[in-house]
Amino acid sequence: MSLLANLPSNPSVASANAPLYTGGSVKSLQNALVDAPRTIDWLIISHHDPKVQDRIRHVPGNQSSCLLTMPQLEWNFQSGELASLLERSIDRNGVQRLLLVGHSDSGSKDDADSSGGRNKTPQRLFDATRLMLSRAQHAKSHFADLVNSVYLHPVVHRAVAAGELRVHALFYLAHCESFLFFDASKNEFRPLA
Repeated sequence: MSLLANLPSNPSVASANAPLYTGGSVKSLQNALVDAPRTIDWLIISHHDPKVQDRIRHVPGNQSSCLLTMPQLEWNFQSGELASLLERSIDRNGVQRLLLVGHSDSGSKDDADSSGGRNKTPQRLFDATRLMLSRAQHAKSHFADLVNSVYLHPVVHRAVAAGELRVHALFYLAHCESFLFFDASKNEFRPLA
């Protein structure tokens, strides 16, 4: 299954038929949802990266969607603004699909490159590569925990159990510019084909 394979042939036509609501914050997106004239089909929550945003913006095809981009480290689905956004979008706007898009470069703000110096000796390049892969693995594990936690949100849990909501999870590997699909039922990642 590929969510990214069915891009509309003419994105301007798709966007004309299907509104895309975006907001710089959870609050502004909630306000847009209040004024939405119809059901919102997709709620997309993505780590902020313009490359990823350009690719996932077309996932809903000709369906309406809301796109929220924010640092993955700030995602909290159990309390606060994101939990409120889930409740509003599912209960009031009838969101049928929730897409979470994580990112391998979502490490902590203190995660500075510690490869040391600009001299690119083979050992330094090896150390930098190992560090980058280690950070990506940490971000991937954190993303899996976040996806599993979204299922614990009462509104999400109820809607999924009733067959009213499908949750999709993609993880972007920045170092190879590709996506992995996360299957929460098996707790595993696999290449998106």
